[in-house]
Amino acid sequence: MSDFLQMWTEGTAQHVARVADVGRTLTTGWEGAKSTIDGAVSGIGGDSVGQAFATGFLAASQAVRAACDQVPPGFEKLATGGAQCVSHYETTAATQAAQLNGL
Repeated sequence: MSDFLQMWTEGTAQHVARVADVGRTLTTGWEGAKSTIDGAVSGIGGDSVGQAFATGFLAASQAVRAACDQVPPGFEKLATGGAQCVSHYETTAATQAAQLNGL
């Protein structure tokens, strides 16, 4: 095992871009899913059976929303962090190469 890290920056940048694309896809898809959930809620009847169903459904839908609302931003953070890592690596590699060339 080596004591240093090497990065294939082109490949890493490509995969980071794919993570960003997935995040955008999830954002769009989740917004559509929330609209579907809202439509389902509006269709629940006001009678005792509908209200009994609504009690469980609303609690579950709120839990799903709370969890799923965090997923797209997580992909955005991963993509941003990955892009920053590539940039920092390239900057550091260029600085080190310049210093070595100056010896």
